[in-house]
Amino acid sequence: MYYKGLDGFRAIAVLMVMMVHYGYLNVGWVGVQMFFVLSGFLITNSLLISKSKNLLDYLKIFYIRRVLRIFPLYFLYVFIFLILNTSSLSWSLVGFLLTFTSNFYAIWNPNGTFDYIGHYWSLAVEEQFYFIWPFLVFYFISSKFKKNSILLLSSIVILGPAIRIITFNYFEQSSNLGLTAVNIMPFSQFDSFATGGFLAYIVYHGTYVRHSKIILWMWFFLIFIIGCNNLLTQYDIEKKLTIVTSLGFPYLLKYNFSFIYGYTLLNVFFGLVIFQIIKGEFKLLENKYLVYIGKISFGIYVLHVPALIFTNFVLPVSLNSSVNLLKLPLFLVLTIGSASISYFFFEKRFLKLKQKTYN
Repeated sequence: MYYKGLDGFRAIAVLMVMMVHYGYLNVGWVGVQMFFVLSGFLITNSLLISKSKNLLDYLKIFYIRRVLRIFPLYFLYVFIFLILNTSSLSWSLVGFLLTFTSNFYAIWNPNGTFDYIGHYWSLAVEEQFYFIWPFLVFYFISSKFKKNSILLLSSIVILGPAIRIITFNYFEQSSNLGLTAVNIMPFSQFDSFATGGFLAYIVYHGTYVRHSKIILWMWFFLIFIIGCNNLLTQYDIEKKLTIVTSLGFPYLLKYNFSFIYGYTLLNVFFGLVIFQIIKGEFKLLENKYLVYIGKISFGIYVLHVPALIFTNFVLPVSLNSSVNLLKLPLFLVLTIGSASISYFFFEKRFLKLKQKTYN
């Protein structure tokens, strides 16, 4: 079933990512977490619907649909990137890009050049999730054993902080990149997708959740209190008023050990928001402009980085914030315009094929 509000949710997520890369919203990095939770929900829901088929058909339908959605623009962009960077390219990076493992490249080559493709790490994490999750759903998430299925999904979410501690300690000792590894390694983000998967399971089975809206606002209040405490710590260390745009959750969650629990807090919050959208709440997210941006959000995510680089080339970065504010419309127009062209003249051909053949 299609929910317009989820496209609005996508729009907010991708706009937040755009703004953090532009330098105007330090908390904007959580847009990626929003995508991870939403992806976990949508993918799990799709897998549950097609689970009645045998394993081969089940996997074929899933992977062909993913290929038709992700591969065309992903590899077109990589191909153009390779053509334009042949002289200065690290060819080891090419293998990582072609195998959806650029997040590992970022850890193993921290001093490498990531212009134009730095944002591809999150697409790599998504693809790595796709390699594991269909099998887990097929073999272990069952309608016959609801309690066991719910226990498994909730256990993955609950174990998330413990996995982040292990990930941090290992990579901090080996490469001093503990916080980065926690953010971009698949095993430390697996609970983000599982949060969406848990939500998909209870929605698919029509499980009634009492006082869900109250739970949402209580969870928001908890995040607010923790965020305020983190802001005080962040200000004591950085002494900058601009830290307020992090809302207490700066990139990599580096204060008060929030890298351990902060991802879980945010993931559950976004899951609760998605649940309310499905129930028909947050009608504002059904605004036609937000829905449109949500529909082309994949193109926006892929293309906003070159759009930003071009914007800064035409109008160089200035210490004057008012000058940078004037650049923002150009950045938005370039990004949304190029993503619209990509969607209607390139991606949509493959989307039609996906809908025609595998719905």
